[in-house]
Amino acid sequence: MVASQVASQEEDKSREYLPITDDWKATASTYIFHIRQVIKNAVIEEAIRERIFAKLNALQREIDRNRTTIEAITEVFLTITEAMGKGAKNLEGAVKLVERLAGAISGIRTESTMIEQELRRGLPAPEELGLSELPPIKDTPDEQE
Repeated sequence: MVASQVASQEEDKSREYLPITDDWKATASTYIFHIRQVIKNAVIEEAIRERIFAKLNALQREIDRNRTTIEAITEVFLTITEAMGKGAKNLEGAVKLVERLAGAISGIRTESTMIEQELRRGLPAPEELGLSELPPIKDTPDEQE
């Protein structure tokens, strides 16, 4: 497989919407609240703080819709680590919280994938149902006689 195809598949996976239960929604919202508190108290350029808050707002909007993407949490993480790289102070707590949140989202993704695999495995093959030799579909009125 070509590297660009692998990258494209990984990008598609990061944009998959993952369903979120009400319990998980409350937990994720709590994490986001605490991340905001850390960002609010950090020594950081105001423009970077606003970018982080914008990414957190986007993530919270998705969570409020009972769904999210891996991409949304990645954007928050990258923006915070970028701020640390530019000399922001006291962001370690936010990074740890984002890592925990990302781990939880990854768990949802893994669970969702496992459920899909079980559903696929649970369906019998057409041959097992005696459907291997279906008659051809007739498209025109002349063929339907």
